[in-house]
Amino acid sequence: MITPNPTMTKNGYYWEYVYTVPTNTTVIDVVFNDGNNVWDNNGGGDWHKAVTGCGEGPEEPLGPVSISPTNAAGCAPITITYNPAGRNLQGAGLG
Repeated sequence: MITPNPTMTKNGYYWEYVYTVPTNTTVIDVVFNDGNNVWDNNGGGDWHKAVTGCGEGPEEPLGPVSISPTNAAGCAPITITYNPAGRNLQGAGLG
């Protein structure tokens, strides 16, 4: 939350505000008000905008199998990751 509420600048028909995204941000949540306690919060859902390339976000748990890059193309190398998550490979030792 930015406090106090930042002032937006009218630019023709639109209103704008320049926001410096903190490192490791993965999502920005936005709501608007007119300074007179009238809010536009997308019907209570706020607006959520994903942020990528801004440092490292929290590591999400892997599913059973992941492939990176997800859109493999041509003959470029890919990384295949297996997350056993409590499953045992048939015939594999637990050692």
